[in-house]
Formats: sequence, C-alpha cells, structure tokens
Amino acid sequence: MRMVRRAMERGGGRISEVFCDAAERQGAYDLLEGARVSGEALMASMSAACVERGDDGEFVLIPIDGSNIRVVDRDKRTDLGLVGTYTNNARGLQVVSALAVTEHGTPLGLCAQTWWTRSTKKKPRSHSTYRPVHERESRYTVWTIQDALRSYSQSKCKPWIVVDRGGDATVILDELVRSRARFTVRCSWNRCVGNRNTQAKLRGVLANQRVQAHYTVHVPPGHKRKERLARVAVRRASVELNLKHDWQAKRSNPTLNVLWIHESRPPHGEKPLDWMLYTNSPIETVNDMLRVVHSYTMRWRIEDFHKTWKSGHCRVEEIRLRSAAAVRTWATLLAAVATRIERLKHLARTEPDLAATVELSDIELDALKLLKRQQKKKTEVVGDGVPTIAVAVRWIADLGGYTGKSSGGPPGATTIGRGLEDLAVAARVLSMVRENPKEFGLARMKR
Repeated sequence: MRMVRRAMERGGGRISEVFCDAAERQGAYDLLEGARVSGEALMASMSAACVERGDDGEFVLIPIDGSNIRVVDRDKRTDLGLVGTYTNNARGLQVVSALAVTEHGTPLGLCAQTWWTRSTKKKPRSHSTYRPVHERESRYTVWTIQDALRSYSQSKCKPWIVVDRGGDATVILDELVRSRARFTVRCSWNRCVGNRNTQAKLRGVLANQRVQAHYTVHVPPGHKRKERLARVAVRRASVELNLKHDWQAKRSNPTLNVLWIHESRPPHGEKPLDWMLYTNSPIETVNDMLRVVHSYTMRWRIEDFHKTWKSGHCRVEEIRLRSAAAVRTWATLLAAVATRIERLKHLARTEPDLAATVELSDIELDALKLLKRQQKKKTEVVGDGVPTIAVAVRWIADLGGYTGKSSGGPPGATTIGRGLEDLAVAARVLSMVRENPKEFGLARMKR
C-alpha cells in the first residue's frame, strides 16, 4: 500500500524515481526482485475491490484487450520474452486486461489480467492451418474472460464482455457462447453463414436488411482522427456462423445476433465508422439495438487505461527490473494507479453531482482545499463543505496545470495525474502534522 501511495505521488515506472528514500527504495527492490508478493495475488485483491465497488447496477461492462509492456534488456540476459517482431528483437511481456465499467461509462477497476512471455526463438511455420487451443495465443484472452466471469459469479451485477476485432476468433466466440454471459464482439472476418446448403457471406446478408434505426455516436479523438458526432445507420440479423472449417475442434455452429453500424456520410478526409457486432443480447427493439451499440462504445475505456498506464502518468514501459515476475508485480501496482486516475476522470464527466467523498478521503479533501485556496482566482470561492466530484477533480486538474479553456475540453488523465502528485504529498504532510503537532511546534490541531 505504501508503494502504491508513492507511485501516486511520483509518476513514472522507475523504482529510483518513485522512491527517493534509500530505505524505501531498497525495500521496494527486495519485495519485487524477491517475489515476496506475486502479481496474481495483487490482481485477486484488486478484482475483489472492483466487484465490491460497483455492485448496484443491472450490468457491468467489461472491455477486454491485449497489449504489451516493453522493457529495456540490451544484454538479453533476463527471462523476458519477445515483443514485436523477430527483427527488432525487443523484450518485454504480453498482457490481456479486463476493465470493469459501469453502464454510464465510469471505470470500476481491473477485474482480471493474464500475463505471458513469447518465445524468443522463431519457430518454423507448420503446413497445417489447425492448432489446438492450448497452442494458440487466443487462449490467454479465453483465460481472461473466464477469470472476469468468475470474479462476478457471486455479484448482483451481470457481466457483459466487450471485445474488439481480436475477439473474432473461433475459440473466443466458442467460449463466450458456452459461458452464456452477455457479450459484444466486433467482427473481423466476412465469415460464411448458414448451413452447407444455403451458404452466404455475413456482409452480404446484412446489406440486404433494411435500416432499423439511425443513431448519433460520439467519436473521441485518436490517431489521424478528429473528435466528432457520427450519424450512423443500424441494421440487424440473426445468423448461423459456419465454423466447420475448424473441423478438428468438433464444435457446433452457433447462432448469433449481428448488428451492422455504418456511417454513410463521414466528414471529408475521415474514415467512416463501420462496425459489425456479434452479440447474444436481444435486438428486437430499437432500444435493444442501441444498448448493444452503447456497450461497444465503452470499449474505448480500456484504450484510455492503456494510455495512462503506458505513456501517461504511470509510464510503465520505463520499468528497469531484471525478471519477468518483478516486472509483472510492479506493473500490476501501477495499473491500480492508472485505473484510479481514469475513474476520477470519468466520474467527473458521467456522474458530476456525486459528493467527492465517493472517491477522495477526508484528509485528501482537506489537503485539496488548502492547496486550492493558495491557487484560486479572486472570483473563486472555496467553501468548507464537501464539493462535488466534478469540482474536486477540476481542482486537482488545476494543480496539474489545467487551463480550463473551452478548446481543451474537460480535464484529462495527464493534468489529473500531475495534480494527484501534489495532492498526495500535501495529504501526507497534513496527516503527519495532525498526528504529531508538537514535532512541528504546533498545539493539538482540530480537524
């Protein structure tokens, strides 16, 4: 817990940056390199807290996505695996993460993670196109799905798995159908549908369906993509996927609902939205269909998490540790920091009227008010009461350099992360002063 607090105070992946005190730094190295606490144990605790945090809705959306963590290993003497191509020969770890999100879009935390290392030796390509499940990398996504569903097995909330195009793999679809949990998976292949006598292609089938609804989708900014509101048309169908090509698996053909969301008139220079979504959720009414579309838009939450975790406040790829187990444990701790930043960001946007105590402790709120009073404008008033979460997050972002200009949008993860660094230090100092006022030449302080 102390390591997490220090990581919140000082962003970055390097132990030497986060821990300035020599004793703490050595303690952190001993804990990580000695494997005294495993990443799996940390994730189990984080998952339990995540489930408890959001046990009041009908569904909890769980976007699942894979990524990799690059670690500098110039001498290639560690047990880290291959990252990228065999040509660049970089080292690191592969990971699949499951992020729990409310239907409003507020992150609850990570509920599952699966880590593994790729072999650094190139294997000869086989002539056979079939590989058993235990030899495919898609098995790690299957394991993550199983862990996420297991974590919510005793919860009142029903898990709704959301996977991007990487989820359009036979073994993943097979697991989702067999689990009977709600899911939304974006299609990657124009698969054959129907039985042997009436085969057709998926896109051809959907193109022949009439438009059921028009819908406006908020498209966030991204690489070579401007933020916009996209007007899309929604078509639907129920199809039988022909999976007999995977003949050695001996699986039956599943019947799934499919939605095609297509933007016919995108802005000049922008690539149109074109989503084909598999789901087992009902699509009988317009509201049913729009609920499925909404579930897929929440997939972007895990992209936000990856950005904060890898290149934002936590900078996990700056880790300089000597074993895969140590990297996994420290990266898992940093993931807890990243999810808190993302949770604060989206709470302020999706549920702005909640009291700040929903996420900030009393000592953090007192420290935040002290800092804000030193920085406030003449027209601003910092009252003694409990602010809303939107106001508190805005104050935190102000500490991190947020300008508040209309062209910049609401506070983002970068300014919130920088502000949390100042807040964490101030809260620690304030707590020390209150606990030992005589050491600071003060009389007993009242809260």
